[in-house]
Amino acid sequence: MNKKLYLGSQSHSRQELLKTAGFDFEVVHQDADEQACDWGLPLQKLLESIAIQKMQHLILPDGKDGDTCFVITADTMGMDVEGNISGKPQDRAEAIEKLKSYRAGAQAGTGMCIDRKKWVDGAWVNEKRILSYAGATYVFDVPDKYLEQYLDDLPKFTGVTCTQVSGGVAIEGYGNRFLKFLDGSYTAVVGLPLYEVQQALDALGFFD
Repeated sequence: MNKKLYLGSQSHSRQELLKTAGFDFEVVHQDADEQACDWGLPLQKLLESIAIQKMQHLILPDGKDGDTCFVITADTMGMDVEGNISGKPQDRAEAIEKLKSYRAGAQAGTGMCIDRKKWVDGAWVNEKRILSYAGATYVFDVPDKYLEQYLDDLPKFTGVTCTQVSGGVAIEGYGNRFLKFLDGSYTAVVGLPLYEVQQALDALGFFD
């Protein structure tokens, strides 16, 4: 059986996580409108709904009869102690505001949609779907005197800017120096919970 793994995300962090975990995959595009989802939902349900929305708007390459593919879509967000959910900051000023709020603690999570699809009569047909969520509570403490340095150095060491990550927070690599505490899934906060990815792909038959 010809199997492929696709990642429906342009996220640098998600791609790096899969690479370092030894997955062979191909990045595909999606054109979902995340604002079409219900932003009044609790964090987990919101992230899962956005992951489904992304799956529904994937642009997959054509297959051949008998081909099977496995597709991952995901979304990651944080929430401060007052319950305010943060997506990607619009600008540097908003990133600073979010970073300051996270000194008091935050939650972050990733909702995933993982599909097993088969090429039938000229189209990909979904055979099975797994929705999964993982998260953590954490304290990300960037003191005022280091805020500008953090924002300037982030792209040098991680390949992303503060407007490309939820709440302006990148805990991996360079950001580790400001990660005071974390309880839960580290990789879920980074952008893709690898334990849950492994479990879902195993259940879908990817490793068979």
